Amino acid sequence: MSNLRNSIKKSLNANEESTKKPITINLEESVIDDLRKIADQFNDLNKSKIFSRNYIIEAAVNSYVEEAKDILKSDYNIDIDKITSGRSTDQDFDTVIFPAQNDGFNEVFLNEDCWYSVRVSEEKIKKLKYIAIYRASPVSGITHYAEIDKFDQYQDTNKKIVYFKSKAVELPDKVELGQINANSMRSPRYTTLSKLLKVKELKDLF
Repeated sequence: MSNLRNSIKKSLNANEESTKKPITINLEESVIDDLRKIADQFNDLNKSKIFSRNYIIEAAVNSYVEEAKDILKSDYNIDIDKITSGRSTDQDFDTVIFPAQNDGFNEVFLNEDCWYSVRVSEEKIKKLKYIAIYRASPVSGITHYAEIDKFDQYQDTNKKIVYFKSKAVELPDKVELGQINANSMRSPRYTTLSKLLKVKELKDLF
């Protein structure tokens, strides 16, 4: 199943409602009409979430970016993570935060003491000591972290699997989503464990 198909299936099954900022984009009238029809049908299939044309466009762009990164890495040996880094590139960090649905968090992060399949540049791996997970709605926050033992290649892919030294540790207090748009947590984010243990909202982590 393709990444785009996976993205569509996940968006249909998700309970999280996200707000979108308007953008300007030029599309054929027929495409816009199809987008409207698709949004209407998705809204009928999932009453707990609002689908808009912008939401569908963004999901398609995100899937395209993921596929393009895979192609650049596998076919041309170009690692985008080494070229365009996250906001914390020029800052100290020892902790990476990945997004996840709650079922995956419970099954893998808590029960298997590892996390996969993720993209992290070798440059960042050298600095990372801890891993945390931003859990999607209805949790909408970070509740646990774990100490990293090692990174290995995940199966026959360009992604990584992260093994923990021990069981995940529950934070003293959940780090809430707060005023941050949930879409900003779809990609890995970098911070420090000391901040993670102190802050109450995500906006204070980065």
